[in-house]
Amino acid sequence: MQDLTTLAHDRTFQHYIALIQRVHDAFTGPYPDVAVRVRTVQIFAMLGDPVFLCRDVPIDRLRAEILAGVWTLLDDPATSGLVTRDEPERPAPRTGARRPGRPRALGEAKAEAARRMYEEGDRTVGEIAERLGVSRATLYRHLTGRAPSA
Repeated sequence: MQDLTTLAHDRTFQHYIALIQRVHDAFTGPYPDVAVRVRTVQIFAMLGDPVFLCRDVPIDRLRAEILAGVWTLLDDPATSGLVTRDEPERPAPRTGARRPGRPRALGEAKAEAARRMYEEGDRTVGEIAERLGVSRATLYRHLTGRAPSA
């Protein structure tokens, strides 16, 4: 077996260490205290072993067990010292009747008119859609439960 201390001088190994450091820094955030840095390293160390050693365990089960272990170790993330930054404030919800996104092709009045025309039975879905200026698919969405299964 090769002495692992010889790897410390290998360029690839140095890149690997630098990558681990960047990931660690991303998780701890700017200006972490020692407790946060240590706990983050402990979490990384804990995650490495089950993934490598339990390759025969289905990934969903392994993920659940790993997360359960993390929460057990941390007990409560809010008091563990790992969560150190306040969450940014979310903007207040918009008020008013407008909803985001594209406007509906059929307003409530037109949808009701379409339902009446359809229930009268003297027009086809295609004719109703053409008269209202919408596609048949849009009309069928508004006739849910009333559309024929053709």
